Amino acid sequence: MKSQKEFYAKHPQSIETPQDVLDNVLGRGQNEGIVNPQKGTYFWLLHNLHLLVWVIALGLNLTTGFAASTFLKQGNWTGDASYNATTDEAYYTSDLSSVGQWIGILGAVASLIGVVALVAAAMFVTNSNYKEYPVFNYTIQFFTTYGTVSTLYLLIEAAQKPANGMMILYLIAAFFTVWAQNWLAATSYLLEVKDVIRASVPSIAFAVQFILMLSVNGGDLAHASFTPAQKGLTNAVPYLTASALAIMAIFRQAASSDMLMGAKEVDKAPLAKSFVTTLYTVASLGAVYQLSYLRHDTTSPQGYTFALFSAFLSVTILARVYTD
Repeated sequence: MKSQKEFYAKHPQSIETPQDVLDNVLGRGQNEGIVNPQKGTYFWLLHNLHLLVWVIALGLNLTTGFAASTFLKQGNWTGDASYNATTDEAYYTSDLSSVGQWIGILGAVASLIGVVALVAAAMFVTNSNYKEYPVFNYTIQFFTTYGTVSTLYLLIEAAQKPANGMMILYLIAAFFTVWAQNWLAATSYLLEVKDVIRASVPSIAFAVQFILMLSVNGGDLAHASFTPAQKGLTNAVPYLTASALAIMAIFRQAASSDMLMGAKEVDKAPLAKSFVTTLYTVASLGAVYQLSYLRHDTTSPQGYTFALFSAFLSVTILARVYTD
């Protein structure tokens, strides 16, 4: 009992009763946090609107993700005569692959985990102790980012099947998911959670590269001409990005605890920073190579789109790391 009182003495805004939990979720207690960092006249409205956008996005993601195999059935291609009937038309009228279906399912599950973490943050974490629990923000950002990128992947797939009429549903799902994701990024920025802001672009890059890896190895982007070396490099790129992101987070934590070779910042530890930048550089080179061979060996629109996005994000990360 004494330890509990001591905890609340140090954390006066912490949750004490179930009613406090409910008030925080609904914004009645005006406890600022990841959902709405600022008090004011419109606090309740903005708090619940943010949650509502996430609930709508989650509902659409669960529907479009789990039902992707049904929604993205083949349709008759109605494009112009410039398309090759023996290659392009066969591609455009194909069903979503089993790997593509799993991409949708994993995206829906990731969105669910992210939104549950967001609601948990609304219950228990306020501005006064927010930075003491960064795991909430890391979890929310990582899982919601993957859910967002998965939805965009399915949108591109739906756009290639205009005859089944499902593109509008996936477009609406993508709109709410991207809106919710950007609102979350804006609140994180307002809370000055710098590590999360630094990690947002690598998280998006990892999601893009991971989905690209799944598709190349047996999904909608699989092609007979891909060599083992090309597939191997495609497999390595997302793990290089994730490793660099994780190691940088570990180095930052070590630096804040004066345990990084005497440096208080990663920039002041050349060996540590050079290791991270090397991983990002190799990942960037791999992403550019991906773009080259996917553009040459496949006519898949989402293959080229995702490879281009991956290369752009990788180069952006590299520029950020070298100048940060």
